[in-house]
Amino acid sequence: MALIPLTYKLDWYNPSQPEGNISTLNNNANTATSYDTQYTMQDVVDTAVGYKSYTSLVTQAGVTAPTDVILKNDTGVTMTWGYTSPGVYTLTSSSPIFTNNKTIVFLNMGRPAIPNLVWMWTRTSDTVITIENSATSDAKIVNGAFEIRIYS
Repeated sequence: MALIPLTYKLDWYNPSQPEGNISTLNNNANTATSYDTQYTMQDVVDTAVGYKSYTSLVTQAGVTAPTDVILKNDTGVTMTWGYTSPGVYTLTSSSPIFTNNKTIVFLNMGRPAIPNLVWMWTRTSDTVITIENSATSDAKIVNGAFEIRIYS
């Protein structure tokens, strides 16, 4: 399988305009293959995948906001964790990306099984996701896996 760099530019060739060159380096008078119709491999990947995601490892202790190690964030925004009350935390984006019916949160809070502990998430607004546990107690997230997907 060929490994194509994500920054590699592609032209789209229109066979109804055969005078156009297919070139990744030169602009072309043929509008079907000019710079305006060139895309990167990342553009193709983004279209095929259909969602952007924020993925991190999360830990929370005491009466503080969770801390995270970001594994992937291709959302284009900054995410900030917050502490609301015991067992209730927020993740706030710097721009409104948490669209209704297109945002999904995956939680695995990483701690060994605690009887009857349930984690819930709510899309509070276009910029805030609220995460809470049924015990309303802190220090229940240890190396948890957390992912938000925002679908196109």
